[in-house]
Amino acid sequence: MAELNGNTGNFNPGNVTNPPMDQLPGFVGSWQQALKNNVGQYCIIEFLIGTTGLVQKEGVLFDVGMSFVTLFDPRTENYIVCDFYSIKFVTFPASRNLPANRDGRRRV
Repeated sequence: MAELNGNTGNFNPGNVTNPPMDQLPGFVGSWQQALKNNVGQYCIIEFLIGTTGLVQKEGVLFDVGMSFVTLFDPRTENYIVCDFYSIKFVTFPASRNLPANRDGRRRV
């Protein structure tokens, strides 16, 4: 089998190093930064579906990636992975406004 640019075909993902998201030039002042700074907080996210439909998801902000956010719903103990590019509104309710069964300050 021919080698391409010295590649022996033994790809090891551990050899690839990508800078952390917060070190990329477009990160400062972005939605990703605003959300990443609030990981662990309870939030309500509204997504635009189609041209007029808003869908609401809520839970503890668990992770933020380049094209997704992950919420943890403490009521159902489910993780919800959401498309980042359809986010239109994010609300971080004050802890006094959270219902008793929602733990808005718990890190998961």
